[in-house]
Amino acid sequence: MCKLRILWLSQILLLSSASLYHSAAAADLAVRVTPHKSVIVLGEPILVSATVTNEGSNVAAVIYHNAPTLFQSDPSLVELRVGADPEEFKQWIDGVRPCGFVAPKRLPPGESITIDLVMLFNAQDGFAFKEAGRYWIQGRANEEILSPPVEIRVREPSTMMDRSNWQWMRANKEEYGRLVQVPWEAKLSDDFLQEAARRCEASQSTHGEYLGLFLSRAYREGPKKDAELSTRFAEITRARATSEKIRSEAEKILGSP
Repeated sequence: MCKLRILWLSQILLLSSASLYHSAAAADLAVRVTPHKSVIVLGEPILVSATVTNEGSNVAAVIYHNAPTLFQSDPSLVELRVGADPEEFKQWIDGVRPCGFVAPKRLPPGESITIDLVMLFNAQDGFAFKEAGRYWIQGRANEEILSPPVEIRVREPSTMMDRSNWQWMRANKEEYGRLVQVPWEAKLSDDFLQEAARRCEASQSTHGEYLGLFLSRAYREGPKKDAELSTRFAEITRARATSEKIRSEAEKILGSP
């Protein structure tokens, strides 16, 4: 029902965009997706920066998609797609957010919009990357504008701690998924939070920087607010970050009042 509603809204918005904005033709929009890493271990989320650019001479109207944005306040203007074959993709929706109406975004000629998305888990499909191997992700705007596919290589955990983490994540996939994708509203058990904290603090853990980042956000934005814990986990994340994207997100938290 949710997908049907989005498609219906998309058709209405596309039909009306010319009268609203003298919209650019579809071919005048370009989409690009950039993952924060190209090689990950099972259990790591992928943070994706998605950019829509108006390469035409008229104002464009970019429609809303139900993709998993990194921040609560950001409506997604790009739909994520994932596949184990660069020719076959499946829509990756956020199974935890409402499909409310969002007005199309006005995009003048020559301008771009970049939003942050996160891929990990949803209730319908489970983990985006269920096993080791090669995957491709793609962005789609206005139901028809496709980005070039980007390859992601997913590896098996190689250390005892990482193997233990992946086993724990699969056993607690719904809570782990909520922690990563909706930390601002995640209702997580104390047992889960305590175990996530323990695993975050394990120095051998590849997953520690992500657990730290999203624990920090959960304690800052979620129902169990704790400024001291939020700062503590952000500091762990900044110290252990293996990508500039993760480090910058931790610094945003530490630099916020």
